[in-house]
Amino acid sequence: MRVPHSSSLSAASGRRSGRSGCAEGCQGRFRLCDVLRTQELLRELSQKSTRGPTLFALSCMDLPSILLSFLEWSPNSEVSPRGWQEFVSAFTQDGLEDARLLLSAVHDVLSMKEGFPVYRYRADRGLKAVVEPVAVQLVGEVGTSVYRPPSMVARTIGIEPMVPIAEVRNLVLRTTPVADPVLLKFCFTKVGHAVKTPWGSGVIHSFRIGTHMNLPIHEVTVDNTTRKVVITAMGGEILPTVEDPAAQRDAERFCDLKVALSQVRIALAHTDQGEVLRAIKAALEEGRTTTLPSVAQENEAIRSAVDTCHGLVREEKLTQDEAVNVVREVLAEVDAAQTPQKEDVEIDPNARVHTVCITVTQEIPFDLFWPMVRDDIFRAMRGLAAARRTWRSPDEVEQQVQAGVARDGMGPIVRGLTMEEAEGLATRLSNIVQTSIVVDRTAMNELNNDQSADSIHLGARLEFRLEGNGAPWVLGTVVSRHCPTADAKPDKYDLIDDKAQLHEGLRPTRIRMPKTRLGRSEARNMVASALHENVFRLREQITRRRTLGRFMTGPVAGLIGHGLRGTGFGGSGELELLNFLDEPGVFIDAVRADNDAENDQMDPDEEDDDEVMDVADGEASEVNREASEGIADGVEQGFDEGDGDGSDRLPQFAEAATETTAAAPEEDVPGIPQTRVAAVAGGHLIAQEERRHPFGETEPFAEEIRMMEELFTQRVIQRGPGDLGSIRIGGFRAQDQRGGPVRVSRPGGDNKESMGGPLRCEFAALFRAADGTSTSSLDHPVADRIVAADLSPAGDRPVTPEEKPDVVGVTFGLKTGDKEPNFMSMPASLTLFRMLQLMHTDTTEGGLLNIEDTFVLHFKVDVSRALLDVQGPVCVGGDDVVYDGAEPARKRRRLAEQDTARRLYAEVELKRLSDLPGVGGAVQALWLLRLMHQDPAFEGLATEFVSAAVDKKLRNQLHDPLCVVSGGMPVWVLHLTKLCPFLFSSKTRKVLLKYTAFGMSYSIHWMQESQVGDLLRRRATIQTELNSVAATNPHKLQELSQDLSNIEDHIVRSPSWVGSLKTTLAKLVKGPDLVPMSERLLELCASSPHMLEIQFDGETGFGAAVTRGFYNEICKSLQERDVNRAVPMWVEDSGVDEPFLLSRRGLLTRPLPADFSCWPAVESRFRFLGRLMGKALREGFLTPLPLTSDFFKLVQGVPLDKSALPRTGDGLSGEFVGVVADFLEDAEAQLRNVDSALRQEKFKELCSVDEFGAKYLHSSDVDSKEVPRISFTDYISVGCFLETGTGGAELCKNGVDITVTPDNVHEFLKLACEFWLDKGVQRQVAAFRQGLGDVFPVESLATFTAVELQVMFCGDDEIEWDEKSLLAQVRPLGGLTSESQLYKLLIAEMLAMDKKSRSLFLDFVTSCPRLPPGGMSKFHMDVYPENTENSVMPRSRACANQLYLPPYRAAEELHERLQEAMLSSSGHHR
Repeated sequence: MRVPHSSSLSAASGRRSGRSGCAEGCQGRFRLCDVLRTQELLRELSQKSTRGPTLFALSCMDLPSILLSFLEWSPNSEVSPRGWQEFVSAFTQDGLEDARLLLSAVHDVLSMKEGFPVYRYRADRGLKAVVEPVAVQLVGEVGTSVYRPPSMVARTIGIEPMVPIAEVRNLVLRTTPVADPVLLKFCFTKVGHAVKTPWGSGVIHSFRIGTHMNLPIHEVTVDNTTRKVVITAMGGEILPTVEDPAAQRDAERFCDLKVALSQVRIALAHTDQGEVLRAIKAALEEGRTTTLPSVAQENEAIRSAVDTCHGLVREEKLTQDEAVNVVREVLAEVDAAQTPQKEDVEIDPNARVHTVCITVTQEIPFDLFWPMVRDDIFRAMRGLAAARRTWRSPDEVEQQVQAGVARDGMGPIVRGLTMEEAEGLATRLSNIVQTSIVVDRTAMNELNNDQSADSIHLGARLEFRLEGNGAPWVLGTVVSRHCPTADAKPDKYDLIDDKAQLHEGLRPTRIRMPKTRLGRSEARNMVASALHENVFRLREQITRRRTLGRFMTGPVAGLIGHGLRGTGFGGSGELELLNFLDEPGVFIDAVRADNDAENDQMDPDEEDDDEVMDVADGEASEVNREASEGIADGVEQGFDEGDGDGSDRLPQFAEAATETTAAAPEEDVPGIPQTRVAAVAGGHLIAQEERRHPFGETEPFAEEIRMMEELFTQRVIQRGPGDLGSIRIGGFRAQDQRGGPVRVSRPGGDNKESMGGPLRCEFAALFRAADGTSTSSLDHPVADRIVAADLSPAGDRPVTPEEKPDVVGVTFGLKTGDKEPNFMSMPASLTLFRMLQLMHTDTTEGGLLNIEDTFVLHFKVDVSRALLDVQGPVCVGGDDVVYDGAEPARKRRRLAEQDTARRLYAEVELKRLSDLPGVGGAVQALWLLRLMHQDPAFEGLATEFVSAAVDKKLRNQLHDPLCVVSGGMPVWVLHLTKLCPFLFSSKTRKVLLKYTAFGMSYSIHWMQESQVGDLLRRRATIQTELNSVAATNPHKLQELSQDLSNIEDHIVRSPSWVGSLKTTLAKLVKGPDLVPMSERLLELCASSPHMLEIQFDGETGFGAAVTRGFYNEICKSLQERDVNRAVPMWVEDSGVDEPFLLSRRGLLTRPLPADFSCWPAVESRFRFLGRLMGKALREGFLTPLPLTSDFFKLVQGVPLDKSALPRTGDGLSGEFVGVVADFLEDAEAQLRNVDSALRQEKFKELCSVDEFGAKYLHSSDVDSKEVPRISFTDYISVGCFLETGTGGAELCKNGVDITVTPDNVHEFLKLACEFWLDKGVQRQVAAFRQGLGDVFPVESLATFTAVELQVMFCGDDEIEWDEKSLLAQVRPLGGLTSESQLYKLLIAEMLAMDKKSRSLFLDFVTSCPRLPPGGMSKFHMDVYPENTENSVMPRSRACANQLYLPPYRAAEELHERLQEAMLSSSGHHR
């Protein structure tokens, strides 16, 4: 657009330098004409373009700078009052249109000049980004305190980005030997002390340096069970109480010598320790100086430790014999650890080392016996993959069985079975022949050799289990490898789990590679049961292929049953083309060859569920018409390439194919889809006889079906978002049209990039989908249960313990490029991702962190020098939970993920917009918008202050889960929303609150809700429909079941699904004790991150509706008059005969004097209210208390003005004070221009006018004729200096004796305002904030207005709906339609309801008498016809917002029955 009047624009901007003709006295600032000219230009520009001024025009004008210069503004001073008054007058004198134009122009300038960054990390991967590990290489700063054995190579491990630094520190301490003498002495002197552990309270019995990584190992006894732990990383407390005095005396007696010997051991590899210790022992025995072996001569730490050993003897602190005995004991420990022990060989039932044999006595000739049982045996063997691997033909079976029977009376039938498979086969043969199961020792040795690969290094993270089949797999770190001989491979391993417990002597059969492979960040964990429908579909299609083979014609028919030979499949041998599927892009080209070698690479003892599927790229095969034609053409041409065998047979095959084609009928076989064929490059077709099962009749695809079902039902799939992928096992591959192929990786394979199992983030309140079955993560699992007995008022309250220093600290530093690592002290609860972000910012000049890099993280181990002087309990491991045998789950500190939110909002410290990173040249525009927003003259433009550009930028930032969940968003996000919240829409600010204020688990929960919330609600609706349909309509039941399965499958496959929140299930008893029990309940679990779920004793209801009803019940109880009189919270109303407090205005906080006797109970009740409302807001519920917006102003720290006092018509005690305030405010306005000497006289004249009553005592429910004619003087004469003017607490000493008069009424109002609005309510508000702060940081509410908070917490009092909104949100289902008479009657009835009836209706249908936040747009209700016979009353299912109506035919009948149900919902509302 062409800019009009460029000269005018230049002149306007030129006046900034003072070149315009300013009037005298106006130098240094612009005149009002500048503002007016700007106003004219804005009008002119807007008339030329319907979209307002262009950015170029605004840039030329520099609009915000011009206006701020006129206002004499600077960041450190206020604007000129006179200038601001002129500014407001100029833009509001003709309405708000000019102001609207100005706002639009300033927003354009803001969008043009701001430079706020948006961080995007893995945004395309959805919420799965927060659980995909990052590659981290941990490197210790080697010195006298830290030693890394040469056998431990530097390895990269995977750590999930949300893991707290405390867990990374514990991982370091679990695998790092620390030779610090202070720490070693501490460990020895604490032997015999009591300790709190994750398994309960116990006693420390001994300490030693153990494992091949020289770790500090304590033996702790808990409940008669001895555990070996690295206590510095365990998590718990070492108490000063001595439980084993003998052990303590022994440890302290030889402490210094054992510390020195431990330092020697830590400085050496485990294989060299014996040699050095023997030299020390010999020197001590002979009384000479130790001559160190060559491996220790250059080590200063060892020489110093050896000198300490000799010094203890020289100084006679120990005798020579005592010192020698101690060294001998330590040497015996070293020798015992290095000497292989003979043990019974452990047989893993899942190892494929079992052989089934048949037993035949010598009296029965084999030639007579075998033909009688051969067919039955082969039939029993059919379907076992091991049978094919064992034998080539039935003749070979017969030969081997006969040889075995002749040798020892037992002939092997099948080798390489698991125990379960062997027992199953033996059971099938039990009625035919006598069998036995033996272990193949050769297979056992091969198994151990295969699994004891050198690739399992010290420090590798693997999964292990302690018991047999069915025991859970646990992640751990390899800390020792035991070899039976010096040149043999390891046959045992020691691992330390993530609770710092050492598990020794684990055989390779109990170890496996973890299911998650780092480097495949696009992989997705998916449980196999979610894919059962694919198994059934594939089985059906394979079966149809069998039938199809009888009708196939043409070249394709020739392919079925023939082989392929060549190198196109990456192997050699005879291959068989087995099957083609008919759906577009879906096929199974199961290729079977000499797979023995490949199958042998499989871990023989590996369970079926141990397979790991990884998404790979570039393996997808295409199936199309050209491929089919390519094979046919290749057949006719003879396939010139390849070996001679194939060429010799090919012409015959081609002729047969041509003949078959000619004889084929023209039409397709009914019911059989057109076949598609996969193109196979570089292969030869080989004619052969129809392949038969080696042990019986032809069973095409039987083995493939078995493998498919086994694969889909027992493997855990890792796949990309929304795709099934392709599965490869042996020579079998299946691919779905929705994704790429998937490879199977096995332990011991060539998985070069595998870096072990990741360090997982254990979200405190989130049950992860990967930890359960496919649909179990869709429901909220119960993590804790509380019953009424736990809520007794008696007993100690849980005390939050004070933070105690850790025994050992770890400091991390990120190494980037050639720069040295920048060691930074970070809070233990900070997430790994956030730490990497901060370190990256500190070491680089800019740019985003590349999350796909391998991060080299150096660490230092720090030991407190004052550690030995600590007299009280010592915290070890830095765990978030204080372990107590009585109430472990309920005595908590704040968890790390909650600290993330608290720290995030505590860091919002910027006070000036100019200090905001990225603000650039937009600071003037922001200041101008801020000044205008604060002025009441522009209140009518509240929505115009929202900046569409900045609001959209914030919404885009909130779409990056990794930044949001970790708290790693750009600085401007929280600072700008706090300094200028008006720039953002209410919806965006609410999303920001949900995503950032409640902790990581709730951040994930609410992100999931935004993506799949509709599906979850639809799932709940279908589940309810399934319960109602039951077996009456099988077709409908099947349809709903399929819909439910599809929805659940879509959710769990979605990249937006991580898991569901855990719950604390509390069972309460309704009645007079409900409030005290609830108060105790919230006291117990205030800091718990779990969702609160309520059940009432004696009732069967459960779920969200019951929990919502709990909040409603509590809110009703808190409004009971008797409850309020017992613990005063609210100002009393005038309805003394009513059971509940009733006020048109709402509940006002009752001010209380400082000497009130029940302050503890009042503060406890407000603290409970804060926790209750905080829990409700965090978990998506309302607390329908009619609190006023003034209450939330106090919560935000905003001082109240006199408008917050009770007024006439509010129905509250204390309206006397409000009336006085109104009168004095009007009098002040009338006397503003009166001379001060005459002001008091004029004031008394106003007080004596008898029209006071008609103006100030009139209300909507009082007829003006009934208001007495009374003056202000007469009105206040009945009052005195008391709380309400006529009663309550004294406002000053002897206030009851001081009558209010025109002379002292100003003093009365001042004292009354201080009492009502400040001093009398301070402690209540502080207690409420404290309770709210137990759930989430109160600072997060700063971005909202008091009115917005009122709606968010308590709901909207106004229940507004119209016909359009009702038709959109009230859905007819179950056979009803929008044209049904019953549905139309309901809509008409809802439209006719008054406010009270609407509230009752909502309470009846949803268990909440208010609309949800967002009003009707967030409300939904489903209407069903009532199918129950003889039903005349409506009923509801509040958990799903469902209303069931009998077939009413008249509006009067519907109105009568519905009113009755709403007023007495017991029995109809569930």
